Amino acid sequence: ATPDVADDPAGAADLLARELAATHLDPLYAAVAARAVVSPRVLRGNVVSSIGGAARVMEAMRRPDRRRYLALLDALADHPVLRGPLPSGATGRLLRLDDTDADTEWAFRRRSCCLYVRAPGGGTCGDCVLVGRA
Repeated sequence: ATPDVADDPAGAADLLARELAATHLDPLYAAVAARAVVSPRVLRGNVVSSIGGAARVMEAMRRPDRRRYLALLDALADHPVLRGPLPSGATGRLLRLDDTDADTEWAFRRRSCCLYVRAPGGGTCGDCVLVGRA
């Protein structure tokens, strides 16, 4: 049985994260490692950032279940399968303008660089860890 995100966001995140890892992410990580040296922290941060981007798209579509997908994003950002052996919250975190209000404005902030800044003509991404640093 699939846990309902409204009642059990951590349970839903657990099921989704494990399925994502087994079906898509583990083969992706292996393929990248076979061709380039990229930190697992960067790869995992890119995955969670993509999930945050999907949440932004859902919000732009004016999805009525905003609290559900933000709860899911919050749980996925700290799920051990997605962050790997890194410390809790290592891939990123959900920031809310008002932590007491689930419907407040929000952003996702990475805790690792996606490396786009190193690409020719690159810059910082929308959830860049480097923004605001000297």
